[in-house]
Amino acid sequence: MWKENNYITPKLEGSPFLGKPILFYWFEILAFNIFGVSEYAARFFPACIGIFTSIFTYICLRTLKDRKTGIISALSVACAPLYFVLCHYANMDGEVGSWITCSALALLVGVNLPEKTLKRDIFLYLAYFFGAAAFLTKGLIGLVFPAGMIFFWMLFLGKWDQLLKLRLVSGLLLVIILILPWMILCNQQNPGFITYFFIWNQFDRFLGSDFNMHQPWYFYIGPVIIGIFPFTFYWLQALKKNIKDIIYDKQTANVELFCLIWFVMITIFFSIPQSKLIGYISSAIPGSAIFMALYFAKIWEEDLSPYNKISSWIVTVLFFSLAVGLVILLFVSHNPGVHASEPYIWSLSAILLICSGSFAWILLNKPLVKYIYICLIIPTGIILIFILADLKNFKLQYNWPIAAKVEKVLKKYPNAKIYMYGQFFYAIPMYLNQEIPTVSDWDKISLETLGDNWQREIFEGTKFTTSLPKTLETYSQFKHYWNINKNEPIIIVINDGSMRNFEKLVGHTYHIISTIPHRKAIIVGNNYINMSDK
Repeated sequence: MWKENNYITPKLEGSPFLGKPILFYWFEILAFNIFGVSEYAARFFPACIGIFTSIFTYICLRTLKDRKTGIISALSVACAPLYFVLCHYANMDGEVGSWITCSALALLVGVNLPEKTLKRDIFLYLAYFFGAAAFLTKGLIGLVFPAGMIFFWMLFLGKWDQLLKLRLVSGLLLVIILILPWMILCNQQNPGFITYFFIWNQFDRFLGSDFNMHQPWYFYIGPVIIGIFPFTFYWLQALKKNIKDIIYDKQTANVELFCLIWFVMITIFFSIPQSKLIGYISSAIPGSAIFMALYFAKIWEEDLSPYNKISSWIVTVLFFSLAVGLVILLFVSHNPGVHASEPYIWSLSAILLICSGSFAWILLNKPLVKYIYICLIIPTGIILIFILADLKNFKLQYNWPIAAKVEKVLKKYPNAKIYMYGQFFYAIPMYLNQEIPTVSDWDKISLETLGDNWQREIFEGTKFTTSLPKTLETYSQFKHYWNINKNEPIIIVINDGSMRNFEKLVGHTYHIISTIPHRKAIIVGNNYINMSDK
């Protein structure tokens, strides 16, 4: 899209990818224009939007409660491990979770402010604006979730009079103005897009059973709670205290009620489909983190309760055990990534030991809630940053290790033609900053027989085109190019399960350059590269 100056039709390997809207891609293209094509650029806006969401959380909770609650809530959202991780991926889950969070909080602030004030109107229109951004990131959930939260909130509080004071007509008009132009333009370029987008992708995908990653109904309960680790150990206390306050005076505890509705509703919603991915739950994590933050803010100056002392001792032992375990890992592991990460591991171990010691000292001398929270939030933030910085040593960056191997070959053969064979290796075209054709049986497959796999993701878009894009080559096209370009360098990234098929197609006229077992990939070259190496 960036190379084609295409700002209307999302694409995947040259094929229209219309299951998701456009905003995420606009941010990616903008980042590439500013910074060039790189990991940093691809992840820049997801991280920035996550930071903005944390700051906006502070603004909203300060308005709803006080400055202390705002700070605790913002830090809790920013350092919730699952949310932090999702905001450092170049994908839509972190971004849509952020926009939904901003929309929901703006809506809550708006209905809690005095009527007929400029500040109230600003927050309400911000809620519609962020809802439109969420829709343009991942579809209907961007509008349905904030609307559902405020609906159930009004239902439990009996505040139906607020419904007519939400600037519904002008707010929805703002949403339409923001989302409709792109949808019309996209439908003009891809006739049938609107039907496909709303009916198949939004409803059929939610209710259907022909998709991968089937999980039990309770799959998301763990991520919603563990996603705010290490505050997970105080979860039951927070739940008990906040629900008790809601029952005692739900009007006063309306923020706690809203956050409870927030993460419960989204968790139930995504538990209905059979297909479940961790990223789907991203929009529930900030609600869960704020729910926990409200609990800590209320007991900030208090001594630890007996249950909180037990939880704190568990955290103390856990941090100490993790510190010792990391040191032992350095001496017993033969993983190259572990030894390449030695400075990080020693640093993490030291941080965990300091925190463990601090916890023990606080529990024995000054068992106050505020000291425990500080000892939880600071190391959590530092550890998350350290882990992020250390990813490359463990080669966890998806297909980056494959691209790095190909780059080494390209230094010697800069004009080599590159193919992906038997699989589309996501992100490799970005890492190498060039279009790379994917070879498969594109001329023989059909949507009716395809399962929920990488081929379907790409091939689905061909219903909006009259022919295959040049980035999708059939086996016969590839064989023809291979045979007539024996004196030109050709590099192929092959899924290891397709090697037999590849050898059957080209014979023994290839040379294995490298293997990447943990990515199930083999890099081969034609005999031109082999002869040149000799």
